[in-house]
Amino acid sequence: MFSTEKELVNSILKTFYDKGLSIKKYNKENVRIMTELNLWYWIPDIVIVNKKDKRIEREKILSSFDISILNIIKHERKINIDDIIMMTKIPRSKVNNSLSILIKEDIVVNIWWNIKFKWYENLISDCIAIEAKLKDRKRALHQAYRYKRFANESYVLLPQENISPALKNVELFKKLNVWLLGIDASFCILKHIKVKNESPISEKMIFLLNEHFLTK
Repeated sequence: MFSTEKELVNSILKTFYDKGLSIKKYNKENVRIMTELNLWYWIPDIVIVNKKDKRIEREKILSSFDISILNIIKHERKINIDDIIMMTKIPRSKVNNSLSILIKEDIVVNIWWNIKFKWYENLISDCIAIEAKLKDRKRALHQAYRYKRFANESYVLLPQENISPALKNVELFKKLNVWLLGIDASFCILKHIKVKNESPISEKMIFLLNEHFLTK
């Protein structure tokens, strides 16, 4: 039915856009869909987020390095720039640049040489990540499990005609808390395994994902 993974992904997107999002009930106005989103080492085929109904006014979008620095500050009760340089082995000029951005955007504050986390607003209320494969359910499951670092729900999606091997391993999908979906010849999304919604594992990854959607 599908000759390439790109064709499969395009068919999934067409289903979402033509028939409405058939996986979850989201407010249509707040849904954002992205493909091949690069989140450090992970590039899910499709990421769908439900955004809060508000905007954040910022001059700067944080880079992955800025977020790494922010993550260090957030989890240290007392830290200064020398501590950060020692921990990261990054040149002072680069650390200083990130700190300047974080302070200017009022995300962290510098009080008597101690840098403290103040506030970071996340606009994403819910996120799903989809890994689509033509046949390789083992690789798809491995990748989908990794996406749980930033997604509330992670899905493997296969053509319905190739779903049988995955269904024989239903317990593994349940154990890893990964959904299993199929797409048939009429482009209907079929839910074979539905698991629970969980909080994402990595706060750092949530911050990075949020930055992608601040201006979308």
